Amino acid sequence: MGVSGGRSLAIGLIGTRERTVASLGAMLEAGGYEVRLASRGDVSETLRELQASCSAVVVEAIEATALSDALEKLAGQGQGGGIVTVTDAREVSLRVRLVEAGVGDVVARPLAGAELLARLARVCARVVPELRGALRVAGLSEVLMLLHQQRASGELQVRAERLTATVWLWRGVLLGARASRGLWGEKALFRVLRVVEEAAGVFEFYEGDPGPADLGGAQFDPLPTLILRAAQHADEFRALRAHLPSGPLRLVSALTYNERCAEVSRLLQRNPLRSWSVDALIDASPLLDLEIARQLHEALTLHEVCCDPPPRHDPAGC
Repeated sequence: MGVSGGRSLAIGLIGTRERTVASLGAMLEAGGYEVRLASRGDVSETLRELQASCSAVVVEAIEATALSDALEKLAGQGQGGGIVTVTDAREVSLRVRLVEAGVGDVVARPLAGAELLARLARVCARVVPELRGALRVAGLSEVLMLLHQQRASGELQVRAERLTATVWLWRGVLLGARASRGLWGEKALFRVLRVVEEAAGVFEFYEGDPGPADLGGAQFDPLPTLILRAAQHADEFRALRAHLPSGPLRLVSALTYNERCAEVSRLLQRNPLRSWSVDALIDASPLLDLEIARQLHEALTLHEVCCDPPPRHDPAGC
């Protein structure tokens, strides 16, 4: 089945439906793994116990159950890298949420045993990081530059208090980035570079060739260029953010289209009666944080957007 050393690895198995769990267990045993089934009790504690005692964990998850909720929460805390989740083919939204939360791999049933074993082998290969540390000691920019200079290939996982992220590299070249809140690509990279500099976290790098699902179709500038741009963006973003209101934002009645504020106008006009926070507008757009902050500052200056009640530092003066 292509599993190297499978007989020496213990794999945890937990699920909701006994028949599906039994089928998955048979696939794992056929691949030479020692299967450890979950004990009864609190699913969050059981998941953590399986992670502590096994090389990886296979989870059969169903939408809107205690197990799927516990799994999504655990992955959101940066502890989902060693988990392979199996869902029904129809539960697309669950798979998307688990991928965004940071689960190691997600696959839909029906699946063949060979596919499950291949995905599990890939997750097991990432369980022990080649490089790890605290970002208070080594900044994320320095870590990325080190990997770039060493022409490293693999997956960099970052966990901070307010954000988790994954960055894929191949021979020191950026292939893609993903961060919590559903962020992808350059926006995810710039956000995590800014956030972890403000509130440090930890990083782990897992060496290996990224899989086809990690490659994407985006083309990125060289990492040194991106890191420099990210630092410049972060400085300007913080300066703009200091002058943006903290209260709810709304459209004014006499809004006219302004090309310089096109994205902010588009988002606000989706629902003219809704009040938005600055963070909500930034997260709703695929544009970089700085680009939205610039547009929002422009819209406030032109009195196209108002803050209600007025903030202490309102550039629109409304």
